[in-house]
Amino acid sequence: MSSSIFENEIEMGDSAPEVMDVRIDDCDKSLNHSKDEETELTLVSPPHNLEDLQGKGDDAENPHDKEDFLMRRSRARGSVTGIIGGDAGSVLPRLNDHFSLEMPSSSVRFRHAHIRVFEQANNQFIMEETSTKDEDGRVKGTNVAVKYVNNATTGLKMLRAGYSLVSVFVGGFIFIFCLMLLLFLFVDLASKVGAGEHKSSQTVIGFVGALLSVPVFVYGLSSMMAMVASFVGDTWNGHTFLRTFGNWKVVITEWISFTIFLGIPLVTMTITLFAKLDDWWAVSLLTWFSSILALFVFFAACLLFYDISACLYLIEHVDDPHFGQVPDSKWKILVLMRQAILLRQVYQWSGDVKKNFTIAGKMDTTEDNFAKGRDASSEYMSLYDHATQLNCCGKFFTEVNPPKRIYSLEEVLGISPFITSRSWSLEKIFCRDRKRTRAVTVITGPSALTPEQFKSSFACAILGGLLSTIVPLGLLFWMGYGAGLIVVVLVIITLCCLPTYCSTWHIRNQYKKLINSAEERKRREEKKRMMYENAGQRSKMLLKNRRKKAAPSAIASEAVYQVVESYHISRPSRTFCYAVFFAEVCFFFLWPLILLFVAGNWQMGILFLCIGFFSLVRHYLNASVILQELGNFAALGSRNVFGVNLTSKRDMDSVMDKEWKAKSRLSAIISNVSRGKARVVFTWIFGIFVLVVLGLFFAAATHQNTNPAENARNFNLLNDFYYEERPNLPYPTCQMGKGLEIPGYKETALVDYAFIGSITYAGDNAAQLFLDGYFGENKVINNPHIVQEFKEKSENVGSPAIYKYLTVEDRANFGLVSVRGTVNAWDMLADAQLWGTAALFQVLRAFLPVGDVFTPILHQIIQFVTTLETQNIGKVSYYKEISAFIKYLEDTEGKTDIRVTGHSLGGGLALISGAQTKHPAIGLSAPNAMLSRRTFSPPVTVGELNNFTFNIVPNRDLVPRIDDVADLFQRIECRTDANNFLGCHAVS
Repeated sequence: MSSSIFENEIEMGDSAPEVMDVRIDDCDKSLNHSKDEETELTLVSPPHNLEDLQGKGDDAENPHDKEDFLMRRSRARGSVTGIIGGDAGSVLPRLNDHFSLEMPSSSVRFRHAHIRVFEQANNQFIMEETSTKDEDGRVKGTNVAVKYVNNATTGLKMLRAGYSLVSVFVGGFIFIFCLMLLLFLFVDLASKVGAGEHKSSQTVIGFVGALLSVPVFVYGLSSMMAMVASFVGDTWNGHTFLRTFGNWKVVITEWISFTIFLGIPLVTMTITLFAKLDDWWAVSLLTWFSSILALFVFFAACLLFYDISACLYLIEHVDDPHFGQVPDSKWKILVLMRQAILLRQVYQWSGDVKKNFTIAGKMDTTEDNFAKGRDASSEYMSLYDHATQLNCCGKFFTEVNPPKRIYSLEEVLGISPFITSRSWSLEKIFCRDRKRTRAVTVITGPSALTPEQFKSSFACAILGGLLSTIVPLGLLFWMGYGAGLIVVVLVIITLCCLPTYCSTWHIRNQYKKLINSAEERKRREEKKRMMYENAGQRSKMLLKNRRKKAAPSAIASEAVYQVVESYHISRPSRTFCYAVFFAEVCFFFLWPLILLFVAGNWQMGILFLCIGFFSLVRHYLNASVILQELGNFAALGSRNVFGVNLTSKRDMDSVMDKEWKAKSRLSAIISNVSRGKARVVFTWIFGIFVLVVLGLFFAAATHQNTNPAENARNFNLLNDFYYEERPNLPYPTCQMGKGLEIPGYKETALVDYAFIGSITYAGDNAAQLFLDGYFGENKVINNPHIVQEFKEKSENVGSPAIYKYLTVEDRANFGLVSVRGTVNAWDMLADAQLWGTAALFQVLRAFLPVGDVFTPILHQIIQFVTTLETQNIGKVSYYKEISAFIKYLEDTEGKTDIRVTGHSLGGGLALISGAQTKHPAIGLSAPNAMLSRRTFSPPVTVGELNNFTFNIVPNRDLVPRIDDVADLFQRIECRTDANNFLGCHAVS
């Protein structure tokens, strides 16, 4: 079948693709056989290299084994690739399995057809080639049908959905852990700076160490999150990436996945059910979580190992005279590492020029011919690139003449998406990757975009930019911001979108030129056709032959796409590379590590040691840099450069070719982790988060005085105010009942506690005036001297917490502690420290479908995350001082009936201290403590929160929705305007 479209050479050396032979006796009868008839179906997996068969034919014990050996050897050589119905003369169709596929294809000869099966997640694509015969039964051609098969059952999808759900939860846990690590890094410094009276001599050392550790932390954590994203995607796709790890059989990988994702959790659940444990679901879920977390650690370790192994394997094939020869000795690995580090430094510190091309022409013309003779539409060189060409830098840099091309990863991987008339959609245009330079837009030929589609694409690109500008401006206007801020935002967004507008306009012009050129060619062809038709018979024959040559399937399509090419124009010397390498290691790794330990931050020091080592290895031993130098995957083999083989011959994989597996694995590592979009996204997220925390830290460090000013809060007390009751039912808690009423007052309204919680924002003298005006003169007394005595007598009181102690006339055993809410940067850091982890897990739970199933284990996971807190952070936790003050009132002042209240942060602290000291606590728009209950010292129980805490939750107020509420709470209406986000949280 010489015309078969499948007859191509295999890309991976001399090895054949995976072939699955199907032997079916009496195939023609198999379609209608009865139940008593048996059809023999034998699956034969041939070897993938001839070395596995050398010397085995002569050792066969019987002729049948020898015949099978000869057949398998010939199949491996490509001479015989399939047998059907005893006919040994058929040639099984072959295709190139590119390493970008998730799994290699399977070849089958079935029912007189050549079949190629491509597996993709839950689907299969089947290419079926059959012969067409004439009336005499002779083969006159072939027919290829491409079929789509959804081979995933509902049960399989649900099972993978369950796997993926827990995997996303594990990934969310790692993400939150990373954020809290960065937060606690600077909260520890803030705790040392203190609020004026609590300072540490090691503050400067700790700050410098923390600041220098940020780049390594951000790089390492973003790489880790890229691994998490790859792990979650691989879980949904059926562990196709995990299958490429190791040389063991696919069956072993599948059983490992099944045991971790399903076996261990179900066994645990069964044991806990038979044991009649009340928390059987929490135990089972925690086991499930731990198992998948352990699998991710194994996944990340294998990924790092194979990335390093591929890097050291490929570096041997880099032809660079600066590296020298690689000695074949026991120090070979170290020499390869040195060369990989040098190449990384050369790649990073060379002077480059970037040239932008907009290529337009026939798709059967090579890109080199496209670019030949064309000038770049634009060139870009940074200030550093220009500096490397200065005469004063000649000692450290040498000119590269001619400039050396550095290939992009898209070129190395050899993959580019095509935009055709059938693949086009407005959603794809609107959500396109604007930085992708290899998206090919077909504008002429059978699959070309129609004029309407291209015009719509152009309009969508412009409209998308306008919407990206207008929507934020509309949001700012709705929120009531001034015209100045709106204009500044407009200018910033316009400058960001301007390159996209220019690029879109340039592509439009190229498109119009190609269309005009095509129309001109069409007019010339039409003119020649008219001439031929008016001519003689011979000219008509020429016209007929011309039409045959110009068949639609033979016409080369024309396309337009953008190309960005990078060239090295200067190269750093070896001395410069070594000097910069040692400076980077010392400045960003060794120095921060030493400073963190000297400052006493042992937790962060140990974590930085692990993450820093991981980051250094990922940065310097990077296979993607070497591939960009080589330009392709051709040099990559299946040999393990470390000489490590964890798989016995009995368990070796015989399904996937080793070389294809190595290329596919490295392609996935580069695309998804090393240079994946996920790493860039998480780098931005962590970078912005660090900037916000740094801003809060500097604001807190420079604002030493946290005491409220006398005029910080003002009230207008009206004697003739009347509130007209509504006809609806009142809130049951408007009048506080048992345990919450203020002694001496028959009716204690909820508004009384709101007033008491708000006066803590004012100074002591102003607060007493407000109390006299509200309750009556000297009815409720503010006692700042008692608070001051407590702070002077207590040794470990250093938090910036602000609170007031109130007493009631003629009630000697009663006291009321009112805690101030968030006012300054110190308070914001306290909010993030106490409730940041719980708030992030709440967001994760809301994001996941049926996320509430994870609630029983959230308090344990949150407790684990908060182990990052250092001893310094614990000493200045706000709630500890409030609880200690309540204990002081009990022991020193003889108070037995104490209430604790506060607004916002103050209300949250009141809930914690009330539960710890077992006194009634009333929170006003306060964050809760149910999920965080085990992070406090001492921890509080569910019963203590349910019995001693009460919270007011206004509508549209996000703060009291942080953490889960206890049993006692009251939702109330918010009457502020819809665009006033903070109005529902304020007490007014």
